[in-house]
Amino acid sequence: MTHFTSYHQINPISVKLPNGNQVIANYSGSVFLNQNHVIDNVLYIPNFTFNLLSVAKLIDNLSCVITFDSSGCHIQDKNSLKMIGLTEMQDRLYILRIPSHQNLQIKPVKSPHITNTVNFTTSDLENLWHFRLGLASNKYIDVIKNKFPFIKYNKSFVCEFCHC
Repeated sequence: MTHFTSYHQINPISVKLPNGNQVIANYSGSVFLNQNHVIDNVLYIPNFTFNLLSVAKLIDNLSCVITFDSSGCHIQDKNSLKMIGLTEMQDRLYILRIPSHQNLQIKPVKSPHITNTVNFTTSDLENLWHFRLGLASNKYIDVIKNKFPFIKYNKSFVCEFCHC
């Protein structure tokens, strides 16, 4: 349950696995896809070694465009076309790397007037340009920093999505 940001017990739901077996899901919750995108109503299935993601659910939840090719797929915001996630193809499966929500260093702020507010740490703000620019490489961000010296960026940052 390391990817779940929250979860709750549900009425049991029978789920058919790819091998034909059926298991019962007793929990549902929310999973961070990345710092800006959360998928809701995700079923938790104990003893299942893979995290499966429905393309239809992803498109519905995130309003995104998914492009598949022989090496992987790109998940992009439908309106801005900003990169949401990348997959690699391994053994004919598309593998999506999702960072654990604990690794994102995002802290929810409780306020009676504001919901879903997020505080970022200094290191998050330094890495924000990487995500804003669609997982831009260090080389690309260096070019931007030369034109806009106020931009801060941590060169030692390694993205869990694109590994750059």
